Amino acid sequence: MVDAQAEIPPLVDEYMALLGLQGEGPVVEVKDNLGSPWLGRTTFKGNHKTGIRIWIEVQARALSDKATLEKIIAHEMAHYAEIISISERDLALMRYGIGKAEHGERFWRFANVINEAKGRGFVTKTSDESYELAENVRPYFVLIENLPDGRFTWKWAAKRTPAIDGIISRAIARGESVLAETTSDLLLSGAKMGKGKIGASVAKPGSDKEELLRELFEKANT
Repeated sequence: MVDAQAEIPPLVDEYMALLGLQGEGPVVEVKDNLGSPWLGRTTFKGNHKTGIRIWIEVQARALSDKATLEKIIAHEMAHYAEIISISERDLALMRYGIGKAEHGERFWRFANVINEAKGRGFVTKTSDESYELAENVRPYFVLIENLPDGRFTWKWAAKRTPAIDGIISRAIARGESVLAETTSDLLLSGAKMGKGKIGASVAKPGSDKEELLRELFEKANT
């Protein structure tokens, strides 16, 4: 694993210089959010008058490979440059979801500067096949039901809260479900348990997900 404290600050400094940016640069935080669809993201608060606080978040699973981490930091630094370069009016609109920082002309103006220095395709719109990510090692909870037609449904939670314990206990009391734990990445794309969340994901017959759910279900019933 990459040492985030040792590797990230020099990368931020490098891209600040490459993009011709002044100041201290953004704060970078490492997150470990199970099932997150993003590997890196840039967020801001404030305005030009009171000061803009901008921070970059990077998922812990991106720390398994230095080259992957650098590409994510480079991508987010293009967003950082985009945010500090736009007008107060556009900042105000972005707070309401209008013209928010995505991957438009402003982003690519800075991303192309990086690509000219690092090589074509170094910064891409989304992650690419060159990214190396760590496998999940953090256990999470899976509520599994075996339907009358033999299919399996599931929903998951990263941790047990009173609300989630209520969902689990009611499902198990009905005799329809079992609770299991796993570290497999396979089920993180499914429905999540939580207050106000309804429904579950259904595994496709013959899929790797179904095989894993069957294994967990049978283990929980032994």
